[in-house]
Amino acid sequence: MRVGRGRHSASRAVISGVVAALALLVLAAPTAGRQAGPVAEARRPFGEVDGRRLGAAPDRPTAVPPGLDRGRDAATRAVEDWIDTSDRAAVLAAFNAEFDRVEPPSGWTGNLDSCQPGTTTQAFKQSVIQRINWYRAMAGVGGPVSLDSAMSTQSQAAALMMSANSDLSHDPPDTWNCWTEAGYEGASHSNLALGASGISAVDAYMEDFGDNNTRAGHRWWLLQPWAVRMGTGDVPAPQPANAIHVVDDANYSPGSGEMRDPDRFFSWPPPGYVPADVVWPRWSLYKDEAGSSTDMSNATVQVTVEGRSVPVTVDHRSQDRIVFVPQISDTGDVDVSVTVSGIDVDGTSTSKSWTTTVIGASEYVPITPCRVADSRGGPSFGPYSGAWITVAGTGPDFDAQGGRPGGCGIPETATAVEASISAVSPSASGYLRVWPGFETEPTATFLNYTARKGTTNTGAVPLGYGSLSLGNHVGRTHVVVDVQGYYTASEPGARYFSLTPCRLADTRLSGGAFLPNVQRSYRVTGTGSEFEAQGGRSNGCGIPAGASAIEASVTAVSPTRANGYLRLWPSGGAAPTATFLNYVRGEGITNTGAVPLAAGDSPHLNLRNYGGTTHQVIDVQGYFSTTGPGARYVPITPCRLVDTRSAGGALSAGGQRSYRVTGNGSEFVAQGGRANGCGVPTGASAIEASVTAVSPTRANGFVRIWPAGEPVPGATFLNYTRGQSTTNTGAVGLAPAGTSQLSLRNFGGSSNIVIDVQGYYVTG
Repeated sequence: MRVGRGRHSASRAVISGVVAALALLVLAAPTAGRQAGPVAEARRPFGEVDGRRLGAAPDRPTAVPPGLDRGRDAATRAVEDWIDTSDRAAVLAAFNAEFDRVEPPSGWTGNLDSCQPGTTTQAFKQSVIQRINWYRAMAGVGGPVSLDSAMSTQSQAAALMMSANSDLSHDPPDTWNCWTEAGYEGASHSNLALGASGISAVDAYMEDFGDNNTRAGHRWWLLQPWAVRMGTGDVPAPQPANAIHVVDDANYSPGSGEMRDPDRFFSWPPPGYVPADVVWPRWSLYKDEAGSSTDMSNATVQVTVEGRSVPVTVDHRSQDRIVFVPQISDTGDVDVSVTVSGIDVDGTSTSKSWTTTVIGASEYVPITPCRVADSRGGPSFGPYSGAWITVAGTGPDFDAQGGRPGGCGIPETATAVEASISAVSPSASGYLRVWPGFETEPTATFLNYTARKGTTNTGAVPLGYGSLSLGNHVGRTHVVVDVQGYYTASEPGARYFSLTPCRLADTRLSGGAFLPNVQRSYRVTGTGSEFEAQGGRSNGCGIPAGASAIEASVTAVSPTRANGYLRLWPSGGAAPTATFLNYVRGEGITNTGAVPLAAGDSPHLNLRNYGGTTHQVIDVQGYFSTTGPGARYVPITPCRLVDTRSAGGALSAGGQRSYRVTGNGSEFVAQGGRANGCGVPTGASAIEASVTAVSPTRANGFVRIWPAGEPVPGATFLNYTRGQSTTNTGAVGLAPAGTSQLSLRNFGGSSNIVIDVQGYYVTG
């Protein structure tokens, strides 16, 4: 399960690889007055994620003044404000309502140069509190907290100090720029952040990353079941900063505040359905201290995903909490079951168990192809260089990385994109790896390229923090990234319907080769004589009217005269600047990807040829539709499924093999894949596979791939040229049962084959 992916995009430099920093800092136990205030922890390296650094979090007061009015009306409203996490639709509706809303303008009236803290608008402050209350409603703790103006005044002064000094401290010295007593009080009583403000800072506190946040204290403060009021201060620019005032006598009364759990435990993520975008690597279980003596210092954690045990690293154990990181590689609507054992409650060892179902499977939203990055405006990628490429959201990154100004309209909720990635004008041969932003580089290859030959590969690429990472190996090349659409779990989209590969068009049988700058339109859905007239299967491929996109393998066959490239887009629209396929004179090549369709009657798809002269073949692997029981997409970190170089040897001409894809077991090592498989569940209808012909010999050739147990189709998935490694990525249908789910046959030359998995499709 790939958790916490897709919704956390923020501005970052890409082609240069520059990443800004956000910091969070956790307090020591605060009391009133500067001399009595806390001493900040020794500075440790900040954790850095997505332009944010986290420091440490505040400890609690030691006593509650007698007779304190805690505003019990807020606590009694708790149950009606909680989100029913047992209801998937209710969770998604609440998530979409909160995370799709536009944050109000801050309206900050302060000034760093004159040390004026100013203020932000009431709507902006309330927006911050609203995000906090969404997390509390999901966790089933307490009632909604209210905005406190006095707390906010101190927090605003604290945020100004953090921004003015580009640093974090809960005990800022009076030698600091813009130091004030109010700012000091705010700093000593608040969660502190640099590099984020407003609701982005709230999300950062909940994520609570970094080596000095092993207690997950920022999260703990925001989820206190007994909290009734908080304040916020924000400086949006030029150095964003935030302070959320959480340490307050009224916010510390163990035993008060309603809780969903009768034993007064609370966790993040909580039991029930939780969107993957707010399921971060660090999980935590807390216990409200009132009413019993609890100690988790010796507790242990077991985690299973769909019944399969996974490794767990415990970051922190103490009396009232345990914080841990499960090593989860699956994704989708999967059940993650947690059991914390060895909890001492009043001298008796007990355990706490819950199941979180991570909502991670995504539906597809096609767009008119759009460019997000083009390195040709700057230096090329040298050997073993890389970059983070911003894909989701808006902002100046897109212009800086050579993309469409303001971006392509990909929401920050996207979990993956259908990306056409091109190696342009390579001066030496090499290969590219592509993986979610800010994750570890995998061994899976996305694109092989040859010196002086432009090459494109299209596939569903998972996102991390709204970005993808790209690593170039061996050669030197420019890189262009175009997007055909995106996958999201948080808005209505299309589901995938896998087909036995089927021919839709073939200019060798009808229409003749494309000359330079020739454009044609094709029918895709329904039935009729048009399909045979365009060289396709008689009466079509069974794609229904209303399909929004197809998974198409487009082949340039026997191109002549010059190198060239193709663009595909929905009929009726203007030709985009995005390229779907690059080809080289004399070399057949295939690219597979999700291609958007025009709605209504024929035609549905336009194709235009640039450069050389070439025949074109279009084969369909499946289609996307908003109606019917189709499959949703689950992106994963790329994973190796098959490698004939380490198991089985090269496939000769006519060689055919079948492979296991789903489940786990020793078969995966026996076929050259990752031990115990890639986490593709039983019942998956298709995978997004990068298939590579490695160092083919003897002759040019091609590869067909289809669900095991069915006849060999007439559709081609990959063309290769002798001596040149070639990769194609696309959705490949799987057999529903049996020990093997996928068959592959080689035609022409002799070649080793590597299959890497980018994700899978599941029904439900």
